[in-house]
Amino acid sequence: MNVSRVALLGFAGLVVVSVVSGPTSAGIIAPCASQHLTIGDLVLDIRGNEGSQPTGGTDQTKCMNGISSLTHVLLPSANAVSANRALLDAEHILSAVSTGSDFSKTGNFGTFFTPRFGAFSTVRATAEQVTLHRNAFDERWNAAYSDTFTVSAPNRIDFASTITPMDATKFTNPYGTWMMRFQANYTAAMLDRAIWFVGKLGPAGAEQWIRGNAPDDPGLVYGGSYRHELSPVLAFDPANVAPYNLAAYDWPRYTKPYFIVPLASGQMLQVIFDRTYSPVDEIRWPEMKWFKGKLATDYTYIVRHPVSGRTYGYRGRLLLEPSFDFGVAAANAAAYHADIAGTSWP
Repeated sequence: MNVSRVALLGFAGLVVVSVVSGPTSAGIIAPCASQHLTIGDLVLDIRGNEGSQPTGGTDQTKCMNGISSLTHVLLPSANAVSANRALLDAEHILSAVSTGSDFSKTGNFGTFFTPRFGAFSTVRATAEQVTLHRNAFDERWNAAYSDTFTVSAPNRIDFASTITPMDATKFTNPYGTWMMRFQANYTAAMLDRAIWFVGKLGPAGAEQWIRGNAPDDPGLVYGGSYRHELSPVLAFDPANVAPYNLAAYDWPRYTKPYFIVPLASGQMLQVIFDRTYSPVDEIRWPEMKWFKGKLATDYTYIVRHPVSGRTYGYRGRLLLEPSFDFGVAAANAAAYHADIAGTSWP
């Protein structure tokens, strides 16, 4: 498999609601509080950071934002989330130039992992909806962003995300003017440490189901990104602290905006998006064999030439199915795009 590495190689159900750790006062949710939802076939917890790591530090995974637990009623003991991790986790804000030091030892993360530090507030709007919000003044990139999760029967978690750069010059540099939101999916044990998506193996290839498989390449921390068939290479500083999040495979590339993950429990995790590639923004999904045989099935939202004060964003749907099925995955994607037809975001 060829890899492009610019600057590396040149390139309707019952609703039950509870709060696991309740508000400390009206409108304020305690640090690391989980919002617990039981809707349709899903049982899940969603949490924010709530200032759990305001000054940084090496223990920055103890309160990871996003979906911290997710099970299906048919398999109540099979959590789809890796222990102490999360799905749809706001992991990074990145640019072509991102800084950091030996953060594993010093706790100095620079502009790396910034969503994990400082306030990332949680708002429970309704029984079915939770929003995580980050103010620009709490973010080292001076950007505000949000993630809204809306759960519905039988097994759907719709997500809608935004980002508003208050000073777009922070993303301007000689290598490339672009802004990235990096969202992590730390899945539970997988069937074969691979994701599946619809795409092409090469420029003249036919559209087909493709088994993505991150190569054993330590230079990329065992992974890279799959991009849309029309997406160009993303240029970045060779000294960027996160090159493995930015590098993209030449081929295969995806043609349909969704991927599926076969879990060892026999279940299927699916992530669907509302968009693919445009000259303004795009979706990619990195795949990394990150730790002790596990696989992170992440995704990124990239904005080219961002404008100060303008809000950008994307949306999608995450589903947990009791079994792995290509036909179900295709039907889920068709249903989601029918649901959002004629609407726009943000």
